[in-house]
Amino acid sequence: MLESKNIILRGLEHDDLILLHKWMNKFELLIKLLRIEPSINYFTEKWYINVNSDKRKKIFAIEEKTTNCFIGCVGANDIDYIDRKANFYIYIGDETFRGKGYSKEAIHTFLMYMFGYYNLNKIYLEVKVNNLIAINLYKKTGFKQEGLFKKEKYIDFRYIDIIRMAILRDDYKK
Repeated sequence: MLESKNIILRGLEHDDLILLHKWMNKFELLIKLLRIEPSINYFTEKWYINVNSDKRKKIFAIEEKTTNCFIGCVGANDIDYIDRKANFYIYIGDETFRGKGYSKEAIHTFLMYMFGYYNLNKIYLEVKVNNLIAINLYKKTGFKQEGLFKKEKYIDFRYIDIIRMAILRDDYKK
């Protein structure tokens, strides 16, 4: 368990799957996550088993401290132990907790952990070019744009441009 001022990053529990499944069926959130397929309980369960047994994945539940509410997830896929890099993601599934600084706090806590404990050198992410709220958040937490991929993803019946952003361990400010 990782603690900061307003949040706790803890292991994702089986009981969290009810809310997680609900969030993964909200089209507006799926588009932000660059996904287009909603989830059914069976696949949510399979995903949970897979994510907890795959050493190339790390996920934390974000819990708000004062209410003990599970509000979202932060994690990494494709952890590469040779090149020391990982593909980052975060989302606040509960709309009532969005825009209140929890994402920024969760990102800092997660980066500190991944750069420290896992000894990674680079953490990168992909974001829609028009998701300015997320892009600004990532910039505030030290991520820098590495590239622009034209018509990279087919989402919501059209091709969209994607920005790749990254942060290096040397550039991370603790």
